[in-house]
Amino acid sequence: MSTLSRSFRSSQLACSGLPGLAGLAALAGLLACSPSEDGPVFRPVEAPSGPQLPEPGAPGSPGGAMFEDFGDVGLTPGGSSGSGCATSLSGVARDPAGQLPLYNVVVYVPSEPLAPIQRGAHCETCAGDFSGRPIAAAVSNASGAFRLDISGVPARANIPLVIQAGSWRREVTVPRASDCADTVLPGELTRLPRNRAEGNLPHIAVMRAGSDALECLFTKIGVDPGEFTPGGEGGSIELYHSDLENAEEGTGLMQGATGEVELPRVEALFDDVERLRSFDMLLLSCEGGDDRYDPPDLTHRENLQRYANEGGRLFGGHFHNGLIDNRELPDDYPEFPEVVEFASGREDIEPQLFTAEVNTSFDKGKALADWLLEVGGSTRHGEIEINDSERTVTGTVAPTAVSWINATTSSSDGDDDDDDDDDSSSEPERAALYYGFPTPVGGPACGRMVFTDVHLASGSGDSGKEVFPSCSGELTPQQKALAFLLFDLANCVQPTESAAPPIPKIY
Repeated sequence: MSTLSRSFRSSQLACSGLPGLAGLAALAGLLACSPSEDGPVFRPVEAPSGPQLPEPGAPGSPGGAMFEDFGDVGLTPGGSSGSGCATSLSGVARDPAGQLPLYNVVVYVPSEPLAPIQRGAHCETCAGDFSGRPIAAAVSNASGAFRLDISGVPARANIPLVIQAGSWRREVTVPRASDCADTVLPGELTRLPRNRAEGNLPHIAVMRAGSDALECLFTKIGVDPGEFTPGGEGGSIELYHSDLENAEEGTGLMQGATGEVELPRVEALFDDVERLRSFDMLLLSCEGGDDRYDPPDLTHRENLQRYANEGGRLFGGHFHNGLIDNRELPDDYPEFPEVVEFASGREDIEPQLFTAEVNTSFDKGKALADWLLEVGGSTRHGEIEINDSERTVTGTVAPTAVSWINATTSSSDGDDDDDDDDDSSSEPERAALYYGFPTPVGGPACGRMVFTDVHLASGSGDSGKEVFPSCSGELTPQQKALAFLLFDLANCVQPTESAAPPIPKIY
């Protein structure tokens, strides 16, 4: 039996001596009800089918301002300070818009005030420590569902509750919970924050460019418009722009309160490693060509790699895997460790709209496949429809790297000999479409890099050529996959990309 199962079983045994328990169990199906947006709903507790609790760690002595109701006692789930029978909170963790259910979100009851979240690039490994000395904790599954055992929590009114995914963190208050029952929380209580008035958001820099629109993902998941500012002006999401390749006049503009505002060129960010370090995450949209990397600006390359090695999270759109490609480097320049196998040349995957496979060989890959079905990003488990991608990488070679989504493509063999009568000859080839790895490669994991060859805006109506925001309202299947990967990118860094999510510690 797993530690999770043992913990929940302990809560069940605590009720074994209660009269009438069998009758309650028989009536559980009749009394259960659905979440209400108006407030908590109570129902008798059934054995959970989703995430359960780890065994408690060392008992703590919670206290401090705003936590007086918890008393000056040692609290552990299942202890005598609670009700003595299984009592829980359940719900669905969601994005800031309250629409997308989210996987691997930690939900917990703190016993002390929360410490501020450190901003910017820093090493944040998965030790399972969360601020506020949690006395009850759960992790959402691939449908976003969680069940939090609060049997050992002494309060049944005004219970503090934290919803956290990396640097996304929101603290709310559950008005009341009922003993020996499951309280189903409304969706408004279990979503991530939309703005800094509601909680903590990561500090993110996005490079706008002419051939994609990664910035639109954040409008679609519900981040408030007021959190977007030009680079250097202090928003949670700071926008820069590239004027290379397919950029147009609108690429360098955003709509402000009094009219259009210019965005700084991204070179101002790439030149300044200290400014780079101030961001938790950096997203680079496709520029429409490889001018930035052929030949590369060696100072920019060094600063961006240093940012990731020191704890930054970097997501590179199409062409930005040039950051880890050594083929255009001077002979005497240090190479990036080999993590992927590059294709011999760049080529579009045909047809433009095709079906790719989700890698379900590891826990989080299986969760992605399950989640895509849950949110309508797939119609068949383990498959996803992709619109517009190139093939530049065939697969990963470093043991710490993994490709989340792959495709088997047919492409021309490249033989242009006029004497060849079979112009249609082709052979299947592999393409890695979304892949990532912890950084530094070969050293203690601190940051992460993720890359894609997919044009995320294709088929969506989003544009990087027009004044921001130029975004449609709906997420396409490939944008939903990106949303999953970006929330995963925001989470703690593990030694390998394929490692299972950690279990939070409780006290």
